[in-house]
Amino acid sequence: MPSVRITQLPELLSADISGDVILPGVNTNDALKPNRKIKVSSFFQATPKGTIQQPGVAFDADRGVGVYSSASQRLGFVIGSQTSGAGGAVISNYASSLEISRVDNGSNNITMQLSAQDSNSSNSVNVEIVPRGSGFFTVGGQGAVFTDNITQFAATNGRRARFNCDTLNSGGDATKVFNFPGGVTASDTLVTENAAQTFTNKTGLFVGDSDAASTPSSISAGLRVVNSQSNRTAQFVVGHWTYTGTITYRLPQASDTTQSTEIVDTLTAQDVRDKNLVTPTISGTNLAFKVGFSANSLSNSRTYTFADANLTILGEENTATVTNKTYADPLFAYKGSNVQVTTQRVSLDLANISSASTRIFKFPDQQPQVNLVDQNVILVGAATQDVYNKTNINAQFKTGYVAWTSNESVNTGDIRFYFDAGTSVSRIYQAQTSGTTGLTAPVHTTGTVTDDNIDWLYLRDLNSFTTTIKADVLSVNRTVQLPDRDGTIITEDTNGAAVTDLIASRKVSGDQFAGRLRQKLYFLAFS
Repeated sequence: MPSVRITQLPELLSADISGDVILPGVNTNDALKPNRKIKVSSFFQATPKGTIQQPGVAFDADRGVGVYSSASQRLGFVIGSQTSGAGGAVISNYASSLEISRVDNGSNNITMQLSAQDSNSSNSVNVEIVPRGSGFFTVGGQGAVFTDNITQFAATNGRRARFNCDTLNSGGDATKVFNFPGGVTASDTLVTENAAQTFTNKTGLFVGDSDAASTPSSISAGLRVVNSQSNRTAQFVVGHWTYTGTITYRLPQASDTTQSTEIVDTLTAQDVRDKNLVTPTISGTNLAFKVGFSANSLSNSRTYTFADANLTILGEENTATVTNKTYADPLFAYKGSNVQVTTQRVSLDLANISSASTRIFKFPDQQPQVNLVDQNVILVGAATQDVYNKTNINAQFKTGYVAWTSNESVNTGDIRFYFDAGTSVSRIYQAQTSGTTGLTAPVHTTGTVTDDNIDWLYLRDLNSFTTTIKADVLSVNRTVQLPDRDGTIITEDTNGAAVTDLIASRKVSGDQFAGRLRQKLYFLAFS
């Protein structure tokens, strides 16, 4: 066989290989067996494990790029840079790798771990998966589990977000599932504790367990609002509702000058302003008893002003004591047997009291001493009344008349007086006909004049004189008996002298007669 240099041999292509390829080899360790052959498959059954700086399998174009195994069950893919130094020594400038390792967790649980390494231990190595074009990377099987709390999601502008699972409850099923809602738009925003956000289209944002508690302190479920220090919590519950539908609560708009307001609750002492209470009730400590207010009879808006004092509200039916009240134009009405207020009423006219004066009327501390009536009756000026058991001190008598008024029914002989404002004089007139008075008041001073309907005869001016009865000269109680006939009381003259020229129509008697007494019928004279 002629000698042929190896470089002159034809190239063995992969297409020409149908079985195992045998390579010649020289054994430098055994001189007796200098030349040997080796199969390629046997040659690559084991390679040097290498290091991150000098891979066990490298590429001739870049000896810093290759494969190595740093330990048992660990495979590393290294990307580095190597240069040759003096004497052909290999110098590694840098090297970073991704190592795949197999971790036996026990209980038939194996973890294949992918970790980043670097020849410089002080370097941090990032691992980035970059799909090409519109491609993306997926995690199949049971999904991905991130075992640290520093895993972050970054945006192109450098802003990042991470999720912390340390706060999850470890009791029961420690894995919490968060379901994303189906939004009506292509994008949405997660709700966080501190961000200022707007909620829209939310139904049952916070759902708690059914609550049948009767006291607020035992309520443990529902919507909660917590302040920044987490030491004050507000809670809203609906579990105690018996209604199964949806109830809408609309918050009112605050006034233009007040941008904040408060929710009214059942326990807090609060001020309530500008509220229209429809059929309100008020209870004391016993909630079973209530006071209701009814405004159904109103025909317009009304205002009730409370006095600046502690007081008790008076009711129509309750028995109460009223003190320190000033009544303006009061009306006193009679309540019939059917407990309905009748039209029988009494009013008090105080217009004749002088300005800034207060008059006091006292009632006697005893029942009437007569059995003619069951109740006392107040005496009034214009009424015709019987007076019993009264002692009149400095009693005065004055003739009184009814004032003339228009559209009044009168009879012939009725007497009326009218005050003439032009002359400040009151005059007395007598009706000469019967009927209804007219519209023109009588003011004439002589004869008869009509008021457009009734003829009135002028009698005299109404004087203001009075008659006073005095009893200061009496030494004992006296009884004056009036005769059973019309007559005139005989008095002494103004100077206290004896009565003279008295004409008696019937008997005259007495213990002593001074002067002369003449009997008119028989012209008998006695001395």
